[in-house]
Amino acid sequence: MTSTTALTPMQAFQEKLKERVRQDIAQLLPEDAIQELVKRAIEDGFFAPIERSTPNYPYSEKVPSYFVQEVAKAAAPLIRKAVEDLVREKEAEIYARIRQAVEAGLMSTAFGAIDSMISTMVARALGRAGAVEEAVRDLIKENE
Repeated sequence: MTSTTALTPMQAFQEKLKERVRQDIAQLLPEDAIQELVKRAIEDGFFAPIERSTPNYPYSEKVPSYFVQEVAKAAAPLIRKAVEDLVREKEAEIYARIRQAVEAGLMSTAFGAIDSMISTMVARALGRAGAVEEAVRDLIKENE
């Protein structure tokens, strides 16, 4: 290359790939066709999602490109740190919401169990399922 500007690693790779294509195919293709082949090879090789087979042949799954996978690996410590920082900053709010969800779930579960137990006991005591409503009405009247 005759340019005096330094090439980025990607540009250097593209130039090497173009030279390899030129050598393998000789001078049969015009420069713009070689350029397009190199561009497509890089896109497909590094940035296109990867389709790989699964144990459930003939099905396959798409996974992120090699580039995205590598960025995710490299960024994982930063993502983890950002999440830990956010959790530390919002600890009181997060704790309050977790506690609220747990209490609501436990109370709902407890009341559901109590309702079920009462219904079962009343139905057994009265010997018929339709009598539950009648027994509840009687209990309400007694407590009025």
